[in-house]
Amino acid sequence: MNQTITILSTLVISVVSLGGCTDPRAEAPTRTRLDRVNRYGRMVRDRENEGPRRLAASADLIERQSRRHDAYLRRDLKRLKDWSRRDIQRWHERQARYRADLEDLWDGNLELADETIPHMFY
Repeated sequence: MNQTITILSTLVISVVSLGGCTDPRAEAPTRTRLDRVNRYGRMVRDRENEGPRRLAASADLIERQSRRHDAYLRRDLKRLKDWSRRDIQRWHERQARYRADLEDLWDGNLELADETIPHMFY
């Protein structure tokens, strides 16, 4: 008896699955999946068609950023050179004052130089 039920249920399942179902409610999930696959295919196609335009836009952006960063680098290098030149010039201009201040500070006692000199340079 169990064997007959197994054979009969296998036969029914085979007929239903091979014959398909014409009920619209059963076809809806299949239509939904097909619609999603088609929509995904259109998205991939559209993205591929946009590729050259997007690549050109990216290349333009990279070129603009490169020019801007080059200008920033040149500006900053000039500022750094100016700052360094002014700092060295200021140091030379103040040497006489530094010497006078140190002579007053140390008052002939050079042992105080160990405490003072690091503050002059750091």
